[in-house]
Amino acid sequence: MSTELSLFLACSFAEDKVGFDGHRSDQGISDIEIARIVGETIEVESGGRIRVRLAKNPFDNYIPSKVREELAGADLMLCLFTRRTPIPDCSLWITSTFVVSEGAAFLMQLPTESETHRRLFGLMEEGVDPTQLGMAFPPRKTLPRFERMNREALRKSVTAIVQEVLGNDVAPRADREYVEMDKIVTICRDGRVQVETRHRFRFTKSSRSVLIPHTIWRVSRSLPDVAELIESGRDAKNGILKCLPLDCSHPGQRSCRLTIVPRRSKPGSNEYPFSVEVTGTVFKPGDELQYAIAWEYPDAFSAVTTYPNSVGLRCGERGIVQHASLTLQFERDLDEPDRILEDHPEISEATVTGFSLNQDPVDFWHSSNAWQNVKQLAPCRKRSGVRYEVYRWTKSQFHGMAKVTFTPHMNYFHSDVPRTPQATNAPGNVNESNEDAG
Repeated sequence: MSTELSLFLACSFAEDKVGFDGHRSDQGISDIEIARIVGETIEVESGGRIRVRLAKNPFDNYIPSKVREELAGADLMLCLFTRRTPIPDCSLWITSTFVVSEGAAFLMQLPTESETHRRLFGLMEEGVDPTQLGMAFPPRKTLPRFERMNREALRKSVTAIVQEVLGNDVAPRADREYVEMDKIVTICRDGRVQVETRHRFRFTKSSRSVLIPHTIWRVSRSLPDVAELIESGRDAKNGILKCLPLDCSHPGQRSCRLTIVPRRSKPGSNEYPFSVEVTGTVFKPGDELQYAIAWEYPDAFSAVTTYPNSVGLRCGERGIVQHASLTLQFERDLDEPDRILEDHPEISEATVTGFSLNQDPVDFWHSSNAWQNVKQLAPCRKRSGVRYEVYRWTKSQFHGMAKVTFTPHMNYFHSDVPRTPQATNAPGNVNESNEDAG
């Protein structure tokens, strides 16, 4: 590992010299001195490959937003739990509540349990109550312990953590983390598809110009001409493709510009890669960006098909999505029977993130044994209404692909405009796209 990693060291800033029994002593060592020993040991033992950033003193201009920015930009975190407050009628001590809360805040930014083990560490002084370390360090999690006056043993414990990080070849966190992908697909009676996918990213590095890759795709047939999709208006017959800004935790997003930038693709391709370019603002670590990609085109579905009609979700080039969802909205007529599908839709998952160059996409999508965890989806009664019948699937730590297949009754698809009430008691949003899913 040659790249430099940043480590956030959460610690107490108490300057009182404390002895082995936890009480003041001129021969003792303060909490902040222990933190400095730990920080210096990390940088020396790592050969400068781990840069330590000390936490903010909670009693000296402590600004939570600045701490959040530091946490979001850190690749690693070490919580130093020292004795702070004795527990009455007990030999144990409570540690710094600021260290506990900062550890929990960093934990919430890590997408998986394995990432937590690779990036979040703790050291606990003897005498600290292990049940009071918060959600980042539950009682079942064993932490290395140290004695305040034994500096050599403390350095050995810190060195072991450094060796674990370097031995696991931990890489810097990505410039942004994929927090949420929420895809809503509307299946229209005339066979048109309307898709809206909402994306939420959290930044870990300062960014002035952002280019986020996406792909829309179709399995069985080529997509409509993409240039026409981008240039079309809402009422275009051939469909649309556009990017919509959404509110987020970064106030400067309102002034930023979102532009769809085409990437190279073959004419008549089943996939269309493009990027969303975000300019006009500066994102700091901890800031979030939210936008939606909307697209639609006609003749996406048919009652007579060789393979079942289907809708997919794909995490694509961004690895793990912390929270993903796929919602299907089937357009209803006013006098529609209770059931508009022959059977409940089926959801299945695959761990691959894209189509293999050596495999036909149609064969993979409809016949591959890569699809697992097949199960039926029940109607979502809270979202369904007289305008739509709704099905929804959610997944935490989503990686790969998901596919929903469905078979509507024979008379479902037709060219007539559906007769629906003017008032909308239908579910939230209709439309739009998903990020690397089609």
